[in-house]
Amino acid sequence: MTQGAVKAKTIAGCPLPPDGLREAALPIVEFDLSVTRLYRIHRRIYDPIFYNRRSNSTRIYRFDSPDDSFGVLYASPSFDVCMAETIMRDRYLGVNASEPRYVDERDLAERSIATLGFGAARSLRLADLTGPLWQFGFDAQVLSVSDYTAPNQWSAAIHDNIGNLDGIYFRSRYLSAASVAVFGDRAQLVQKGASVPLHLHPETPGFLERFQIGIADPGGEAWMAPEQ
Repeated sequence: MTQGAVKAKTIAGCPLPPDGLREAALPIVEFDLSVTRLYRIHRRIYDPIFYNRRSNSTRIYRFDSPDDSFGVLYASPSFDVCMAETIMRDRYLGVNASEPRYVDERDLAERSIATLGFGAARSLRLADLTGPLWQFGFDAQVLSVSDYTAPNQWSAAIHDNIGNLDGIYFRSRYLSAASVAVFGDRAQLVQKGASVPLHLHPETPGFLERFQIGIADPGGEAWMAPEQ
């Protein structure tokens, strides 16, 4: 039989991982977290180290384990990606493109940003999904489909790969820049230093200015006011 004659299996138009991915030589990217910062935005009442799974969360994300066999922590080396993935996301879908854009000041004031790393010196080894991967039956639907059933299956297949990888390196669909999904049973990240309240972080004003986003302040209080 000619290769490709069998139609690939899909869910919601998204391809499922092919048979044999466990033994495949996947492309790998390594992060030395002693020189590369990894950021995570979190609600201030919670710890920044959180590996999402069905048993501890009401939300399911793109590269979560489909059978809850491992947790997944999402982060990025890019401040802009963290903002786009947590604060902005689908906020402006369907909004008139010529109208001013705003974000509720509470969405900033209630969150902090943390820097993550390792307690011991070692690199983070991730499956690199940012390059051409058509030879593995992978396409951009895995990174953009709103139904996470198939992407969850890709996460499980990559987790089971003989490369014993720490997670996945991929492009955010909101900013087309790097994000990471770290497998909790492979890499336990730790917080480096104290979290910084998001409204006080030095990169926040620049982000809002670049994307021309204003602050909506329904409470009438200055969002940059010092904390008591």
